[in-house]
Amino acid sequence: MTNSPQLGLIRIISILEVCGGLYALWMTITAFTVWQQSGDASAAQAMVMFAQAGALSSLAGTLLWFANPKGYALSIAVQLVQVPIVSTSVFLYSVFMPLRVAILWTQQGLRFNLDAGGEFFWGIGTIQASDTYFGVNIFAVLVAGALWKARTQFRRAYPSSPEGIV
Repeated sequence: MTNSPQLGLIRIISILEVCGGLYALWMTITAFTVWQQSGDASAAQAMVMFAQAGALSSLAGTLLWFANPKGYALSIAVQLVQVPIVSTSVFLYSVFMPLRVAILWTQQGLRFNLDAGGEFFWGIGTIQASDTYFGVNIFAVLVAGALWKARTQFRRAYPSSPEGIV
């Protein structure tokens, strides 16, 4: 794997995951400040979600950087949770860190979206959604596919990897 042409791509993916994780950890601090000043329970909930997402993404990126087999599996999982995008009056799910290239099906038709930064929204119940839409994060699908391909090549190169699941 060290001489693989995919190594550069894997390094870029690992850097993006670590940066996305650090962004989520920064948002944890922001949510903590809001919670501390207002006592708002939703800020406390956001703080916990951002912390978990940030830690998971940073861990996945770090393990991937060092070609740890668990890094491939964890990185694929980090990407897959970013694929679906749903917004209705009763359900909301939208997660991405640090980049999203999306195709959205809205009431007005097909829309393409490019977002940078991060977002972690989910909810069930009465939601103040300005628009109903369903979408797919194409960037996350492509990254998960590249990771799956690299993971398969890694498994062929190191079939008895002692690091655990790949």
